Amino acid sequence: MAKTTINHSCGHSQVVELYGSLADRERKIKWLEREGLCSACYKAAKDQERIEESAKAAEANKADYLPALEGTPKQIAWAEQIRAKVMPQIDGMVGKGLQKISEQGTPEGSEWQIEAITKWHDQIRARNQAAWWIERRDCSAQELLTRHLKAHYSDQLAARNMRAEVA
Repeated sequence: MAKTTINHSCGHSQVVELYGSLADRERKIKWLEREGLCSACYKAAKDQERIEESAKAAEANKADYLPALEGTPKQIAWAEQIRAKVMPQIDGMVGKGLQKISEQGTPEGSEWQIEAITKWHDQIRARNQAAWWIERRDCSAQELLTRHLKAHYSDQLAARNMRAEVA
């Protein structure tokens, strides 16, 4: 390990710890001086990148007629990106699901499925709490639908499973 002062490409100097062989450290020093940013400039560049990504996601969500999010500015910025990523998946899944049900006809007792999917789609599109989206950032569209059905349509799911077992 060696500590050395680097004059970064951004023009700032900073003491950094370098590890490895002498050749590796010299290669790293040359790279930092040629292309590297000091930690403050790196953080500022990453912050600017996040702001631009969030603005792009917010614009896409607005174009999709989604409501404005509520929360802190950081929550809103993060949730806009999450929502912009998952909503196309949700819209596609709902469209395919409703198409499949309509192609098969509506078997007796399955009207609730159309109602459930449509209601869930409307509810999720209306979600405007940034924290809600952040808490579910790792959920797929399928997982969100499954959670909703289990929470609100457990009786119908149980009846459907019983019919399937009898058949």
